[in-house]
Parts: sequence; structure tokens; C-alpha cells
Amino acid sequence: MAMAAVLANGDSQGRPQRNYQVVVAGTRDMGIGKDGVLPWKLPGDLKFFKELTLITSDPVKKNAVIMGRKTWESIPVKSRPLPGRLNVILTRSGSFDFATVENVVICGSMESALELLASTPYCLSIEKVFVIGGGQVLREYLKGPACEAIHLTDIQSSIECDTFIPPVDFSVFQPWYSSFPVIESNIRHSFVSFVRVRKSVAETHESNGKESTEVDTKNDKFETENFSFLPKMVYDRHEEYQYLNLVEDIIRSGAQKNDRTGTGTLSKFGCQMRFNLRKNFPLLTTKRVFWRGVVEELLWFISGSTNAKVVPVGLNKPRFGRKMTQTKCRRTWQPTFGRWSKRFCKRRVFISGMAMLQESISTGIYLLDISCKQAMSLFLISKKGRLVQ
Repeated sequence: MAMAAVLANGDSQGRPQRNYQVVVAGTRDMGIGKDGVLPWKLPGDLKFFKELTLITSDPVKKNAVIMGRKTWESIPVKSRPLPGRLNVILTRSGSFDFATVENVVICGSMESALELLASTPYCLSIEKVFVIGGGQVLREYLKGPACEAIHLTDIQSSIECDTFIPPVDFSVFQPWYSSFPVIESNIRHSFVSFVRVRKSVAETHESNGKESTEVDTKNDKFETENFSFLPKMVYDRHEEYQYLNLVEDIIRSGAQKNDRTGTGTLSKFGCQMRFNLRKNFPLLTTKRVFWRGVVEELLWFISGSTNAKVVPVGLNKPRFGRKMTQTKCRRTWQPTFGRWSKRFCKRRVFISGMAMLQESISTGIYLLDISCKQAMSLFLISKKGRLVQ
């Protein structure tokens, strides 16, 4: 399996190359440095960087970090080489000799580094490859075909920089995980991971042997379906896992209750899910529901019934055309004509729903005081049972 992952990529001459992931911190205009150093001090960012590039799923293996010569020189002497990782330094300088230092490898180019890591013994001992800088390396390889993911520390404060990299190409990369913003050292920032979901336009035309500058806007299908290449700490943070883990927890330890269908339900009270809506909107699950059933469920809620054994009118068999008497109302409503009588009563009904905030969604139950007439103005049933506004 390890060898298969190594040979997944190659250059134009067929030589195998390793895929890689980029780790970078940048401002909104993608500024990453000033005067050769980071223009901010964020202990949380350093901790995230260390955990991301150091931890492996296989305790026998370790990760590799690829960096340019200037990035290597910007690391404090006491901290280099980065411990627990293979440090690959890109330089063409003959006087730059660290080959005798443990866990340090010198390569003349990015291509030669990826080829080296794809060969023995590195293909068996290196789990993941991370590119960590600097500006020249990232400008050339941030959008490279071998780049599987981009782990970005999104600096949301205005900080002066003199080194910049291109923005993330959202036609190729899509957000996988986005943390909630935190403020540290008076700097607001968040951690965002992007995964490659399809080839770029240039790569597509190159593989097809065609030259074109037009973008296929109709191709929305993800070409990548397996994202197991992500580090476990990032893979497990996908927001949809909140929903999946909650479903698993309910199935395993939910309280069993009876319902009006006779099937029964498993439920837990007080559970919570939080989603960051800055980058995208979560789609948890979908289900095909016939509109008539939706309306009849709405009518059941509006009726104020608390008896779970009562089946809504028409749920099992059609009863349209019959008069449905509201026991607490003085007049009746005739669904055949789709209207309420002039006199109506007010009900206190419970409606469960979702309240969307700027960065989160919280589920809850809201007690509303509405009238039957106001509620039924939302949906009416025509004579043939079709839904009309």
C-alpha cells in the first residue's frame, strides 16, 4: 500500500515522484513573511505546525518536510533540523553542505526531492511529505499537480509583508476543515485545510493533449473521492463527522421510545453540533419526502396534539374530501375547499427547528403562539390533493 501511494505520481519521463501537502501561514492577501522571517508570533500556530508535520499513524515511520535554503536559515539554530522529521533542503549552492547532519538531505530541485522520497529507502520509511516554504518554492508548487492538500493558517489581521504567494485555486481545492477564529497576541486567525478535488484546467488539457484557456464551468464533479492521505488530526475534524459520530452515539446508547408508527425511536437530549459557515454550508443528509406527507405532518403539529400514537389524517390512506373537525374550535375546516372558517382558535404549538448564527447552527425547540388560520395560510391543499402556496 505504501509503494502504491508513492508511485501515484510521476514526471513527464515516467520517473515516480511523491505527492506532497503544503503547510503555510498567510494573511488575507497571502502575505507570508517580511525580511525573511514571520511577521507574527503565534504559539498556537507553531503547535499546529508541529503536530501536523510530526505525528504519524505508523509509529515506525516519520514525515518529511521540504523547504528552501532561506526557510532553513530562518529557523533558529537550536531548533534545526526540525526533530523527528526528515529535513529536505532545496539549494543549488555547492558551499551549502549539511549532508553529514542527521535527518538532513540536500536536493537541487523540487523534482529531484520528490523523486528521492519516492525511491528506496525513503518510500518505505516516510509516511507524508510536507512543503513548508519559502516564498519562491510555494509560488512554483502551491498549485502543482502533486499537491494533495493545503493547510493554511488564515491570518485575518492586517500585517505588513514583503513576501507573497498565489491564492488558493478554489476550482481545484475545496475546504475540508475550518476551525473557529481565535485571537492570540491580538491577531485573529483560524486554521483551514483545503483538499484537491479535481485537476486544474491546464492539467486537464495537458493530459488530453489539447491547448485551451477556457474553463469548463459545467464540470462540478469531484475527481478525488478518497481523502485518506490527510493527516488523521485533520481528517477527523471534518464537520460532517459531528453528525456521523452523533448518529453512531444515538444508535449505541440512545433512549428507546415508542412512536405513532409503531417502529420506535432512539433519542438523546442535549446534544450539540457546531459548524463554521464562513467557507461553506454543511449538508448533513437528504431524504426524499412526498409533499403531502410534509403538509400532513405540519397539520399534526398545528393541531397541538401531544399523543404520539395518533396518526395524522391521510397519512396512511387518502381522506381528502371529508370534513375534519377541530375539537377546540367552534367551526370546522374543510380540506376539500382548502380554507378555514371565519372564526378560528389560537393554539400553542411546539415547532422544532434550527437557528442559524453567523458561524454556527444550534438545534432547539421553540414555543410559538400562532393561530390555525395564520399557519394554514402557509400551505393549502387543493381539491385534488396538490400542494399550492
